[in-house]
Amino acid sequence: MAIVSSSQCLPQPNSHLHSRLKGPLQRFFQHRHLKGLSEWGVGTSSVSRILPAVLASYLPGPCLWIHDKPQVNPRAWADLGYSLDQVLFLKEEKPLASLRTALRDQSVPTIIFDSRQFLHKSDLHALAHLSRSSDISLFLFRSFFLSNKSGNPFCAQRFNSFYRIQQQKLELSIVKGEPAPPLSLSLEELWQTLK
Repeated sequence: MAIVSSSQCLPQPNSHLHSRLKGPLQRFFQHRHLKGLSEWGVGTSSVSRILPAVLASYLPGPCLWIHDKPQVNPRAWADLGYSLDQVLFLKEEKPLASLRTALRDQSVPTIIFDSRQFLHKSDLHALAHLSRSSDISLFLFRSFFLSNKSGNPFCAQRFNSFYRIQQQKLELSIVKGEPAPPLSLSLEELWQTLK
């Protein structure tokens, strides 16, 4: 198990998400509470992970990013402008076992689970229960886009995050949860919103 962090000491917790966000992000998330399990269709692109990853880093933190993918590279994220002060990266061959341990230990308040590993309904049920009972925000990144025709019944909020290359915009849409129009931001607008 190898954890990579940009700092040597444990980071101090962030302020509450809603008080840190501005503009369109604040309006989109003003009535959404990201405690417990939320599911994010992000496809295979690193760029489509930026918006939910930034949101996770703005929750009271540190955030643990458990993954089994070579494209999750902390230095590349830093080059994109992503602050690594609050994020610990953990690359695992069997990430689900590490996720269950982290949820039971309650050592971090926010976890991103970014894995190709197949999750059974029993896994999803257990993750929803563990994250709720531990008061942890668990972002489940899926390497495909979500549909409202079928999906995770144990998750109150489901989103699709993707990058529109021609428009050079990040887009976030709701698949399950309180309805709202899709959110569309350029990378520059995103960083300006977070300053």
